[in-house]
Amino acid sequence: MVSNSSGRVLVVEDDPLVRRGAVRFLVRAGFSVLEATDGEEAIELVRARSAELDVVFLDLGLPGLSGTATLARLRDLDATLPIVVVSGSDVETLEVELQGGAVSFIQKPYYPRELVAAASEYRRGGPGLDPPPTEQGEMT
Repeated sequence: MVSNSSGRVLVVEDDPLVRRGAVRFLVRAGFSVLEATDGEEAIELVRARSAELDVVFLDLGLPGLSGTATLARLRDLDATLPIVVVSGSDVETLEVELQGGAVSFIQKPYYPRELVAAASEYRRGGPGLDPPPTEQGEMT
């Protein structure tokens, strides 16, 4: 999998196999990747390096501080940081997370290309976060 992507991604995932796989595919696609194994570690990384981050992938099934609580704390630290939630939960549960400030979600199990596509789309300044273009003469 080769891509012309770039940017810095934070992967927050407690399962070491899932985390290593996500990191491997994101790095192959050209992203720099930071890792956190729980919510507290993610919060510390975002507190220290928010300006360097382009997107966060946040697993909701974290030990200790829940994924939902982590999402809220990350939003408090940086309201503009794109956060994509990752979960094996059903869509209705994830819709609640989207209301909590996530830009999107990825259902587990997922294909690695889904992570790469989301990182490219939702990273700061990426096409998924830009306002839609308006036609000439259309009011905004």
